[in-house]
Amino acid sequence: SAVEEAWNWWCGSCTTDGRTLLDVLWSAIGQAAQDGEALFRKVRGPQWRCGLALEPVDPDRLDHTLNDVSKRIVMGVEQDQWGKAVAYHLWTQHPDSPGEKKRERVLADQIYHLFRPQASRQSRGIPWSAPVMLTLALLGKYWEAEVATAAHEAGRAGFLETHLDQLGERDSAFNPGDMTFGETTYYGLPAGVTANLPDVKHPNAAFDPFTRAALRIVASGLCVSHASLSNDRGDANYGSQRGGLLDERDNYRMLQVWLIQSFLSPLFWDWLPCARFSGKVTYADDPKPSWAGRGWDWISPKDDIAAAVQALNAKIETRTNILAQKGLVFRDVMQTIADEDEFAESLGIDLTPVPQASTPAPAKEKDDDSAE
Repeated sequence: SAVEEAWNWWCGSCTTDGRTLLDVLWSAIGQAAQDGEALFRKVRGPQWRCGLALEPVDPDRLDHTLNDVSKRIVMGVEQDQWGKAVAYHLWTQHPDSPGEKKRERVLADQIYHLFRPQASRQSRGIPWSAPVMLTLALLGKYWEAEVATAAHEAGRAGFLETHLDQLGERDSAFNPGDMTFGETTYYGLPAGVTANLPDVKHPNAAFDPFTRAALRIVASGLCVSHASLSNDRGDANYGSQRGGLLDERDNYRMLQVWLIQSFLSPLFWDWLPCARFSGKVTYADDPKPSWAGRGWDWISPKDDIAAAVQALNAKIETRTNILAQKGLVFRDVMQTIADEDEFAESLGIDLTPVPQASTPAPAKEKDDDSAE
């Protein structure tokens, strides 16, 4: 449709710096995971496609030090009596940037503030990695210690010892001196001095179990499977991997719904009047947009298709839901099939599926007793 074509054209360069909507979504998810929130400002004007553009706003520009009880300002977000955002107090540039900085008050209807609230009247987002930051810090310290110890052991020098019983009284202060072979130096010790070095073996046997245990905690905190996070499938079987992936993909689907309801759908309805005013879309067009996130296929798609067919025949599932699990829209798929059939018919090509010959079941061998 004309609306879909205009939308796709606008998505090709929808920001003030010419980025695509896919870049915006990558930025939104990345900032929400790292900073707990993502902000985009609506900018209108004839110089932008369809008269609308998005300005990515660094969350650091939202002044978290600004708090005023009398004006209901919490960490730079001004709220009404019900806790709904009314305005955002932004720095004109990043706080760490040189030069003069000013604070401006931007109305909330000009800002997309994306974060997942966990409490009522919450004004700012919490980084998704917050529950596992301590574990990651401890794991980082452990790795640093292991690497430093292993490097020290790998570059350990040798020592030249001289025993007193091998020297006379005049040679009691004998020192053989240092000797270098390649990158290794052997240090000479005074006569009678013996080097006693600890037997250090790192990484030791506890390195791998400790790392796996820590990464399992991190995976649980991030709502992902351990196999996906660590790329370690050594101790996982098909059942455990499938169970972990089911939970992980359910979380991804929740994030897709959150992103659609919090950003994409409001963005579309803000874009549509601008597109109509600019002439890219006529007022006669009455779109009914539908959103579908990407889906995932299993290792055996043949079994999944067979299960889907059985569910359809039993009338306990719909084609819409089955296609939505794959990230497809039923209306789009049906329209594509109709277009394919019409195009093939215009070329005289028959797309009727060729029936597959059934393979006869192998005959059972008879026992000797039954044969007699």
